[in-house]
Amino acid sequence: MEVGVGGEYDSTNVVTRPTCTGVTSLGIDHVTVLGNTLESIAWHKGGIYKKGVAAFTVDQPAGAMEVLRQRAAENEVRQHGVGASDL
Repeated sequence: MEVGVGGEYDSTNVVTRPTCTGVTSLGIDHVTVLGNTLESIAWHKGGIYKKGVAAFTVDQPAGAMEVLRQRAAENEVRQHGVGASDL
């Protein structure tokens, strides 16, 4: 299942225990809803992370990656890397 515009306030959050969650490459989109920085967008996207559910992300720019790490910690999630550096 793919979230709509964001993550934190997305209607797909009714699924409280998905098999896993993932964040693909972040870009500057949906700025009227998510904010106009990658860090703000990352905060929203990290809202799909669920306690005890594996979370995956591809390499992100440094600031966005730090926000996703913080969101993972807040939600007691172990974040896994997917890609060349595997975080």
